[in-house]
Amino acid sequence: MHAIQAKHGPFSMALVVGDFFAQESNQDTDDLLSGKKNVPVPTYFFHGAQKLPDYVNIQGDGVQEIAPNLFYLGNAGLTQIAGFRVAFCGGSNLEDGGKTFDSLDSFDTLLQDPSLALPSAAPPELGEAESLQEARNHIAAMAEYAELSAKDAFRLQNRIPVDFLLTHAWPKHVTRLSSASAPRDAGQWGNQRLLRLVEATRPRYHFAASPYHTELQIQHYAIEQDAVECGVFWEREPYENPPFAALPETTNASVTRFISLANVANSKKVRWFMALNLAPASSTPDNPTSAGITRPANLTSCPYSQLSLNGSAPPPKASQNPARYADTPAPASKRRKKQHRESNLHPVSPDQCWFCLSNPKLEKHLVVTIGEECYMALPKGQVPVSSDASTLVPGGGHVLLIPIAHVSSMYLVDDSMPALRKEMQSFLSALTACYASYGAVPVTWEVVRRSNTRAGHTQTQVVPIAEDLANGLIEAFREAIHAEDLEFESDEVAAAFQNEQTDLVSAKDREDYCLIRVNSYPMLVLLRGERFNLQFPRETLTSYLQVPERSDWKACSAMR
Repeated sequence: MHAIQAKHGPFSMALVVGDFFAQESNQDTDDLLSGKKNVPVPTYFFHGAQKLPDYVNIQGDGVQEIAPNLFYLGNAGLTQIAGFRVAFCGGSNLEDGGKTFDSLDSFDTLLQDPSLALPSAAPPELGEAESLQEARNHIAAMAEYAELSAKDAFRLQNRIPVDFLLTHAWPKHVTRLSSASAPRDAGQWGNQRLLRLVEATRPRYHFAASPYHTELQIQHYAIEQDAVECGVFWEREPYENPPFAALPETTNASVTRFISLANVANSKKVRWFMALNLAPASSTPDNPTSAGITRPANLTSCPYSQLSLNGSAPPPKASQNPARYADTPAPASKRRKKQHRESNLHPVSPDQCWFCLSNPKLEKHLVVTIGEECYMALPKGQVPVSSDASTLVPGGGHVLLIPIAHVSSMYLVDDSMPALRKEMQSFLSALTACYASYGAVPVTWEVVRRSNTRAGHTQTQVVPIAEDLANGLIEAFREAIHAEDLEFESDEVAAAFQNEQTDLVSAKDREDYCLIRVNSYPMLVLLRGERFNLQFPRETLTSYLQVPERSDWKACSAMR
């Protein structure tokens, strides 16, 4: 439970983020609901991540007063309180059948509100038309989009601003572009699906709660015990939402402040409340440069830009207004701005493949053991130095797990793949047990490309690292992939990658990807034509371990 008190003139109200009843004793709750215990100001709460107690009698939908001055808003919605426009979104109750933390039953319900509709998506760009009919279809689609954009512009120009957005979780990536000191591993916290909600609402204030116990059990976060018990107070610098693509750049500018509140009355006295004295946005001038409204000096660009699927225009280039976007990071490499065309490279055939056992030139002295579906081999240049006294696993422990069949991916839709994956998992389980006896955990990766590479035989690299380095390495991979202008898929998609029945990943996606696991925690990049460094996982790992000289396997194999 986390509290916000907003005051407008003589009126004062309190908004609760999280689970209102989670920290109330039974006697306190009984007194509250019976009227013996008074709530001093009108207090509004919504459904967090836990089930409401049985004694809370909810009748239908809409705002309900369940005790004097205590109002239940519901699971998700958009409402108006004393002139303030409040959007709120709770999470799935994991104890009542929610499968993952990212499963927000209320999310889609809230986004169905017409006032939160995003601009229409533009048709895909058309290069050189292959037929007259294709050109005509594209012209018709562009004409339809122009008509929709005009309607979008009118609707967006007249939309009522949202004063508060209340969510039980952080949105993913909220720490991006921020210099405010954030908790350890906070860059991994949060919910990917909330990005679209934040984009749609563009609130003046976004209040959220730090990770719940249930979230911590599902995700693999490194978080201080005090933060688990008391929650986290963290205030991000305000950020500017980019204008909608359907509107001119100079209109509809808005600023959002994100604030995380700790648990109410926690033992460490971490700040759990926020008091505000402000007027509803609907009562202020539309022009953000009007008298009485100033742009914050520490304003940053939107941390979610180019991350969520929306109709927003990208931030202007720094040269257009250097003072306004002085804190914007340098643009990503132009080579990643568009997909590259497939070259005429053809994968090697089995008789030329350096991983096929049938190849007479295979360096068989590196083979460790052969199973029915796959085999284990030593790399030519492993990451750990086998002769170094600091190496945890004797001999280094770096191995390759390689399918016996000449296949480009272990996740192709083929009848033979389940048996291969099962045996690969058996090998990996044995390696994990071996590493654990030396205080280490496995880091694995596989990079599969279906174009612009001659590598047609997939393999999984397995490297042991010290157990206490695992969480830091996860964050290092996240930062490195962001620096490459790419993003990892959500944990839900990464976990479902091996499931052929899921609709979260297509068969085509399983032919072009980078899958990294740190102690079984999966991180997935789906490569849809982007350029990608095949040595990215190894280079990031060696950089994190502070042995950059081991990043090139050829150089390692030449060392004595």
